[in-house]
Order: sequence, then C-alpha cells, then structure tokens
Amino acid sequence: MSNKKRIEYLPVPLDFRLLELLPEKGMIGGIHWKGRRTKDMLSELIEGDQDLASVLTSPMLMARLRSMHVAGYVEPFRSISGGNIWARTPEGSAWLKQKEEVLG
Repeated sequence: MSNKKRIEYLPVPLDFRLLELLPEKGMIGGIHWKGRRTKDMLSELIEGDQDLASVLTSPMLMARLRSMHVAGYVEPFRSISGGNIWARTPEGSAWLKQKEEVLG
C-alpha cells in the first residue's frame, strides 16, 4: 500500500468552460461514444476570444482534463479516428451547476 496522499483537486475557471463545451457522457446510436477532441475545444475557445491564442495551449487543456478526470468530472474515450475524445460525467454536470458557488 502506498503512503502517498491523493492530491486534492483545485478548480480553475477554465475547468468550468471546458465542462460547458463537453457533451454528457453517452453513446451515439449505440455505435460509439459522444465526446470532443482537445484540439477542437482549443480552437473554439480561441475563436471566441483571440486574446487567449497567446496563452492557451493544448497541453494546458490536457492537464486540466486529466485533473478533472482524476476528480471524476470527465472521462476519456477512444475515438473512431484514433486519439481520445472527452465527455462530461454526471458528477461533472453536477459540479458545473455549482460554478457560481465555487468561483464566487
């Protein structure tokens, strides 16, 4: 058994924006998972605010998605074309509803 303590998840505003962009976890026609690729979310975020282009990177989004995955708010799935797509879990949807309370 490991003596390492699990790091507590600390949300940032970007997490809630990502949760808003993600679909609820589920299947499309029972054939494949619903989800979004990181690069597509990055493009949409930058398209909406050009000032983000100089500070927002794909590794930054991946780090936030991995943190939220550990917390149980998002889940990755293999896409048909390869790579991962991400979807919001029911816990992530509940967390998103607490956005105003968490961010103040």
